[in-house]
Amino acid sequence: MLDTQIQALCDRFPDLSWKQQEVLAPYTFMKVGGPSSLFVEIRTVEELFSVTSFCFLQHIPFRILGGASNVIIADEGLDCLVIHNLTSEITVSPKGDRTYEVTTDSGVITALLANRTMEQGLSGLEYFVGVPGTIGGAVVNNSHFTAQDLIGNAVSAVEVCSIDGKRETLAVEHLKFDYDYSIFHERKDVVLRVTFQLKKDNIENIRERVKAAALKRTQTQPIGIPSSGCMYRNPIITLDQLISIKRKISIPEHAYHSRTDGSIQIAAGFLIDRAGLKGERVGDVQVSEKHATYMINVGKATAHDIEALCARVESKVLETFGVQLEHEVFFLK
Repeated sequence: MLDTQIQALCDRFPDLSWKQQEVLAPYTFMKVGGPSSLFVEIRTVEELFSVTSFCFLQHIPFRILGGASNVIIADEGLDCLVIHNLTSEITVSPKGDRTYEVTTDSGVITALLANRTMEQGLSGLEYFVGVPGTIGGAVVNNSHFTAQDLIGNAVSAVEVCSIDGKRETLAVEHLKFDYDYSIFHERKDVVLRVTFQLKKDNIENIRERVKAAALKRTQTQPIGIPSSGCMYRNPIITLDQLISIKRKISIPEHAYHSRTDGSIQIAAGFLIDRAGLKGERVGDVQVSEKHATYMINVGKATAHDIEALCARVESKVLETFGVQLEHEVFFLK
């Protein structure tokens, strides 16, 4: 990042608190990552739009950090502006027929929004109670509880700062939601606000669904240990691949399902486990013994350790089952 770019930002936005060489590891769930050339915390959507629009128009490199729950930041850090998105406004409006429109800033913590709507008897986000990270990141990656319970199912529109520095609202039909995917994997817009359509429901029924989801998480995930969540997407394979894998090992029915296009989606954690990789370790990063798709920081792990362990896991799964794993976590360099 050029000194002239740093100075341009400081001059254009003198009321913001700019920091140089801010170490990013403490801001991430995995607790790894070096410093950023420039760092700023943003607390309103107006500030977020103004700064990102300016950066787009002036060709200043930047990254958005929300909860940083599914990112691995390079040990060398990021040679760009890092914007810590702390925007926090939520509005709820009745729309008739027991439907409510909930509009939230992109920096709102996903679990907080899910709790807030649950307590108002609104259904649609209850499976995301306890999910880390922010709404902006959840929408970009279409976060899921199961392969069917996707946060995009409840989204009606997203307001963004487009790469030409303008505000734009995208209706849900333009967002290309799929498993771990949205249009924002193709476009580099910055998510400003998200609007959800939620239905009124019996609050006790919602709470029961929340309890069941929370129990499943505590039983199957390494809660309370530094991690970036699922390292890998559940891979999509062909029927022939599934048959080939079944010739080698027994696959329980819950480990895979058929998709509407005829392909098969199989659990990455199951493949990693059956490749004998639970507990595999490089430095202080380890494949979780509880859920093999998770890698956990058991001490002072580095991004280099994580990349090395990923390479080992991917190579073994490919060699054993002929399946190429793809990252769900974003590696930022």
